[in-house]
Amino acid sequence: MEIENILIETIIDRYPQFKKEGFQSIYVKKLSNADVVFNNKEEGTKGSTAHIAVTGDSRNFFKKYFVDKLGKKFFLSNELCHSLEEEDIDHILKLYGIIFPSGEEKDIVLNLFVEKDNTFIESITNVWIFPKKDKDQLGLSKIKKDGKDFLELRNQANIGDVLFFFNYKNNLYVILLKSDKDSDTIFKIMGNSKTYSKYLTFDSNQNTSIDDNIGSNLIFYGAPGTGKSYGIQKYIQDVFRTTFHPEYGYSDFVGQIMPTVNEEGQLEYIFNPGSFTQAIVYAYRHPDEPVFLILEEMSRANCASVFGDIFQLLDRNGQGESEYPINHLQLSNYLQRELGKSHPWNKYQSKIYIPGNLYLIGTMNTSDQNVFVMDTAFKRRFLMKYVPTTIDSNKNQFSLPYSDTETMEWNDFVKTVNDYIVDDKGLQLSEDKQLGQFFMKNYDAKDAMTIDPLLEESKVLYTIKDSKNFETYKDKVLYYLYHDVEKASYHTEKRLFNENIKSFGDLYQKATAKNHYDIYSEEFKGCLEKNMHSTKDVSYNMDDEIEENE
Repeated sequence: MEIENILIETIIDRYPQFKKEGFQSIYVKKLSNADVVFNNKEEGTKGSTAHIAVTGDSRNFFKKYFVDKLGKKFFLSNELCHSLEEEDIDHILKLYGIIFPSGEEKDIVLNLFVEKDNTFIESITNVWIFPKKDKDQLGLSKIKKDGKDFLELRNQANIGDVLFFFNYKNNLYVILLKSDKDSDTIFKIMGNSKTYSKYLTFDSNQNTSIDDNIGSNLIFYGAPGTGKSYGIQKYIQDVFRTTFHPEYGYSDFVGQIMPTVNEEGQLEYIFNPGSFTQAIVYAYRHPDEPVFLILEEMSRANCASVFGDIFQLLDRNGQGESEYPINHLQLSNYLQRELGKSHPWNKYQSKIYIPGNLYLIGTMNTSDQNVFVMDTAFKRRFLMKYVPTTIDSNKNQFSLPYSDTETMEWNDFVKTVNDYIVDDKGLQLSEDKQLGQFFMKNYDAKDAMTIDPLLEESKVLYTIKDSKNFETYKDKVLYYLYHDVEKASYHTEKRLFNENIKSFGDLYQKATAKNHYDIYSEEFKGCLEKNMHSTKDVSYNMDDEIEENE
């Protein structure tokens, strides 16, 4: 069997969501002592080099990945992208402003999906040119800049293990084969070779029949308030939306037979469709349109119970359709009434399948407590897209009172508290406990002027919007930080709030706009004031404001 087929089948056997026609290129590397992190190197190794060295033609795997991205963006033909030589690749990258930096100090961020617990998690690494006398290498991975999941994979990689990088439908994926657990597979690929590096491309013609409008299963996950639901909006056209909760079940999702009174006053039992059935009917009726079923808060319900036998439909083939249609009498009868037996939906003789134009897109908060755990088999059938707590300074900007003479910017506060939550000198908690930029949103109100009763003594003028923002901050943000963050930091001596605060009620009462800073611990207060873009001397007289407006 040709090495190309062996490599592809190795991936497909492990991860059936991938189909042969979607592969564009593969890079396989057996790791040497120079390629592993320092803790995994041979005893006595000198130096601290820890990047993965990519040499020879293999460099074009990463370069061509960017070209493929450009090809899609600038409508370069598949044939052109596939036939490019190295000089052509470098020329096109330079033409479109993508230049691989030379040296350790500069790099390009590389987005990729990392295999973890039989699913794929979005992460990042870095790539740059590593100058050599004969021919430059490509350096891959900087420990201090790598994403958490890619770094975890590197920490697991030892000498003799094998890394698989593959470009699948213009997305980059990486998996790790362990020399002790996967020895048979490794031998099948490279025999007893001590070193092995292989870069393969596949005929782009095999992908020409793949439509970008192929349905998929996708979950956006991350800390609360990161904009997961908002991020979905860029995908949305025809939408069906449902929110999972602890009492949400199969009958809500798929449907159930319910009694109803017809026009003649007679009782009859009819199938009442759930959100999944409504979406699938619409997708059958509009095969040329992308249709989206949005599943909010998936971790708040028992997904295995909600999906039931629909779970089998989540495996998709190369056209995005369910690979294994199922028998479902109630749903089939309903579809026959709605669409008729002669409609194309019935091509599998009344069996139900998810059509290729239906997307299932979910959201999931990783920090939710008292929620259901999504099992590995379920997650493996979804592409997991991590939504980081990255802050866009141009979005959701507003101020909160810090003292009677200072305000703090919401985005500055979020960045500071997030750093303090995960920092070794702070609360030492996981990133799941962090806040998203949109955990609370700027109150949208007319700029009607009022004096906040809490600030009347200091004559600080606030709009209704400012007052509402501070109320929301107390009710929502402080509640979360006290119950979900502060209480989880019992293992460290560091605190977020002042040690004199004994309950949330006590915290709520002391959190006044005039003395807001007093609720925090000295450690966090120092971090906050160091990073805070504060506005000094905000007090002014209402009469002055009226005169200025006249």
